[in-house]
Amino acid sequence: MDTSSLRRKMQGETLWFCALVLLLIPVYLGQFRLGRISTYCVYAASLLAYLTLAFKLYMLDGRSRKELALITLALGLLAIGVAVSGTRSLFSTALLAFSAKDVPFSKIARVCFCFFAGAILLNAILVLLGILEDTVIIRGELIGYGNRRHTLGFGYPNTLALWSMVTVFAALLIPKKGWKTKILCALFALSTFLLTDSKAAFLSSALAVALCSLAPVLEKRPKISQAAPGMAAGLVALVALLFILLSLLYREESPLFEWLNTLFSQRLGYAGQGFRLFGVSAFGAHVDFGWDPVDSLYAYGPICLGVLPCLIYLCLAVYGTYRGAKAGRWEIAAIALAGMLYSTMEYSLINPIFPPLFAVCADLENRSQNI
Repeated sequence: MDTSSLRRKMQGETLWFCALVLLLIPVYLGQFRLGRISTYCVYAASLLAYLTLAFKLYMLDGRSRKELALITLALGLLAIGVAVSGTRSLFSTALLAFSAKDVPFSKIARVCFCFFAGAILLNAILVLLGILEDTVIIRGELIGYGNRRHTLGFGYPNTLALWSMVTVFAALLIPKKGWKTKILCALFALSTFLLTDSKAAFLSSALAVALCSLAPVLEKRPKISQAAPGMAAGLVALVALLFILLSLLYREESPLFEWLNTLFSQRLGYAGQGFRLFGVSAFGAHVDFGWDPVDSLYAYGPICLGVLPCLIYLCLAVYGTYRGAKAGRWEIAAIALAGMLYSTMEYSLINPIFPPLFAVCADLENRSQNI
């Protein structure tokens, strides 16, 4: 590249990471009750991040008119979803993904790991100093029985489990990591499970470690490696579609469905009830469920965030998985599959904390010749 092109690339990369941090901070602060002034500061930071990413996307990335038209259409549909549902998460995530052109994916993983691990460490320090409270919640407290679940200042055990899980994801996405990293990630996930009793995060972390451990086997088998990108992308889409189908077909009187419902921590039953009572909408709706929340992303998304915004999100996940695997970055596909498993029981990955989505446009430092 000539000097001007290199300078433009470096400027765009710096702007992208600044915007990423500006959008991650509100996700972290979401665990706290913010005052009105603090909330306005969060909105201002998000707006600054949007303007920064838009400047990089439209002025620095050198995309064709056709590409910009398609991206603008997708962002426009997501913006309508924001106006209707009042939730900016999918828009933030998609804008980060579309503007990640020429940003090294390995560096994204490192920055995410530092942010996620730093957030957990910061909370631990604030708890030790007495500034935050390590609230202990007992599962089944009303009947006097259950496991003790710690929050480490995150407000709810599942939130601590989420941050631990994405820390594991980011650590596994950093290239050239050996068995020591995988063992440490497994031990960290197990320790978090003992603290929080959060099954979804633990199972997803364990699946991520297992799949990343199998990645070297794929590299040594050409026939499998050629089919793996399509298979991985297809599985990401299949998990979402299968969960939605099972939710729509769910019946309490069926032993099979009851077993599946137990396997998914009652999410199938809640999702089915949510679909029957509230239906789905094109761009989202404000829904007061009135019972335990519909936690699965595949039910919460179509009901509350809208079918079209969620479809765009799923397309990003599928294509990011395919592109990562096609480039020989098997760990990206592994984390994407683990994240989709988590999304059957929780909806937190709608926030910009799921690095595989950035593989849609990021520089993957590919090992293969063609993507």
